[in-house]
Amino acid sequence: MVKLRAIKQKHLKQKRNLLVFSIIIFLIIFNPPIIKDISFTKLFLIIAFGTCIIKNCLFEKIFFNRIIFNWIKIILFFYAYYMLAMAVNMLIYSDHMWSILIYYISSAGQMGCLFIIGIYMTIMGIQLKLSETEILNSYVIAGLWQAIMGIACFIFPPIKFFFNFLMASNSNSEKIAHYAMQTHRNFGFANQLYDGFGITMSILAIIALVCAIKGKKKYYLYAAMIAFVAFINARSSIGFLAAGVFVVFIYNKRIDTSEILGKVIIIVVGAILTGYLIQSVLTGSSESAVWISTGLEEIIGIFRGQRIGYFDTLINNFIFFPDTLLGNLIGTGATPMVMISKGTDVGYILNLWQYGIIGSAFIFFFYAYPIRKWGKKAKGSIANLPYAIGAMILVYMVKLNCFGYGQASVLVICIFIMEIYLEYGMDFNKRKEEIEEPRDLQLRYYVKGERIHDTSNECFKTI
Repeated sequence: MVKLRAIKQKHLKQKRNLLVFSIIIFLIIFNPPIIKDISFTKLFLIIAFGTCIIKNCLFEKIFFNRIIFNWIKIILFFYAYYMLAMAVNMLIYSDHMWSILIYYISSAGQMGCLFIIGIYMTIMGIQLKLSETEILNSYVIAGLWQAIMGIACFIFPPIKFFFNFLMASNSNSEKIAHYAMQTHRNFGFANQLYDGFGITMSILAIIALVCAIKGKKKYYLYAAMIAFVAFINARSSIGFLAAGVFVVFIYNKRIDTSEILGKVIIIVVGAILTGYLIQSVLTGSSESAVWISTGLEEIIGIFRGQRIGYFDTLINNFIFFPDTLLGNLIGTGATPMVMISKGTDVGYILNLWQYGIIGSAFIFFFYAYPIRKWGKKAKGSIANLPYAIGAMILVYMVKLNCFGYGQASVLVICIFIMEIYLEYGMDFNKRKEEIEEPRDLQLRYYVKGERIHDTSNECFKTI
């Protein structure tokens, strides 16, 4: 009984650790504007700097991990190139000299912050003794909380108004404050609920789907809830999700694709129909429904050879290039809005203008390197997760730019650093063996004839 009590206490402690970790993930990624001028991301960035200094030994182990350090070298080489290109562009575009310099400092500073936060989250994973599946579980739970708030906003307008009011009142961005009070979309509570939110929630939905395939059946429901909230806030999420699902299923020969894909389709379609039925009963006509249906018509139109709505704007207004060969090769050092007063949403075009073809190649390799290294070591149903994330990033870059600071960047960089250290770092691998050993033994515990815990065939030990 003493041993059994110790096991139960250890199990409860691990649940608390997961709860703490998922709360921190939620606050760092979504940065909900609860209080004016209080940014949880900036707050945890300060904590991250302090933690990296105090836990210097752990910081060095992670930073100088062979794979992570090579990845950092790639970004350092990129900014060395970018500095040379910046110097050339400051001579050519002297009228925009200060803008070009500010863009360089901002880009380099944001990337440094992203890596500091990623290393901080990895240090927390080590201290909390989390396994790979527990880490992924924490990300899913953080996404699930956002999904619950999003669905609550979708069904009950007063809840939506309350969260939108907080966003409009406390956001430091006038643009987001204005958009937050629109009557359509804006379902949830984060620093922004648009395409950046859509790709973030889509990645979390794919992580939940991978966890469901691994063995936790309720994660199919979690994946559907998270995907649903992604879709009702950003119509582009349908493209992100399609790319992720395609990679997860098509390249995984060890799962019954037709059976699992059928379940996913039934759950997602059921969630959408149920959601719209509830909303139509409670609120009557929905501007969000019109907005979503218009987006679907635009997508269907592409397959019919019609270019309407956003796709017409994309082709006619958003795809344009610098006038000179040198500008295309090394970029202009700033966005086209700064250089020629013409805006674009397309990430590939933004990178081409700011960094050039050479810089864009560096950025592609910056993402490809950790994806390849993680995918090489990942096992089971998780093996295709890094490639699914990579495919989703490629699709997202058609809509916006993923290279820089934002919800998706925080999520992706943190996961990449943690998973690479998990697969290639000694501390996490040692912990992983400790976690997996009792499952291999398939231990079961009983109290008064009742089974209270079964560690066999589990995807996760918690939540």
